[in-house]
Amino acid sequence: MELIEKYENYGFLDNVEENKKEELSELFENFTKHILKIGEENLQWGKCDFSIIFIPLIRKLYTEYGETNYIKVYDDFKSWYEVEGVEWETNKDDIELFDFVGLYLQHYKSKR
Repeated sequence: MELIEKYENYGFLDNVEENKKEELSELFENFTKHILKIGEENLQWGKCDFSIIFIPLIRKLYTEYGETNYIKVYDDFKSWYEVEGVEWETNKDDIELFDFVGLYLQHYKSKR
């Protein structure tokens, strides 16, 4: 219950169904611990800072697709970024950090 309150206070559980809040809070907590172990140098690539976008990305993948394998998401996102993300970033003058979430979601959906 404490985790739910923690992430509700951040606003990360807004509009999330009650029956999904506990599992999603645990995912956020576990993934946060995982990325702390990975280290900041492994979370920033070009203009993309994964440490900022992972919460909205995990939330979207969990609520829409039931994705719970955050390690797979990190690995897949990094692989995607190294090819498509870099290419997209190189060809765009004005890029917003959260554009990477939308682009990766397109990639994720196409692999399903």
